[in-house]
Amino acid sequence: MLFQIIENLVLEMPLLSIREQYEIFSKDYPGYEMSFATFQKYFSRIDSKKIKKRYDELISYRKCRLDKERFLKEILAEKNLSNKTRKKIISIFPELEQDEKEIKNEISSARDWETYAKYLLIMFFIGSGMSYESLSMFFGVCKATIHNWFYKLPFLKRKI
Repeated sequence: MLFQIIENLVLEMPLLSIREQYEIFSKDYPGYEMSFATFQKYFSRIDSKKIKKRYDELISYRKCRLDKERFLKEILAEKNLSNKTRKKIISIFPELEQDEKEIKNEISSARDWETYAKYLLIMFFIGSGMSYESLSMFFGVCKATIHNWFYKLPFLKRKI
């Protein structure tokens, strides 16, 4: 049933990126808490012939126009794209290079936030009286790593 919902959503708006479709799915179906990776797995199971047929319908009836910039951004977002091909696309369309840098900055800031949140969680658990041994088992790292994470945010350590 869930696959059918995702398939219908994708076939309704096939020109949107996978990320945009995931965001729409998350808003329209808040009861299904799904990660982006899981959504991609469902997306990859959709028959490509159905998607192509839907593309053809949209383009042949001129219900939409093709946007080369969006199309190229989606190609650059693919994980299995080689660096050589990526560089070639950017050399032909240099206006895309800035967007690529912005995307990398967003990803790194999100990773920084995840790391920061992990350090806060460690501080909270230690402040609550949890032992380094318990935390090391919980996070799957050694006690020394927990100790290092605890000291990553020295301004909060004094308050705890």
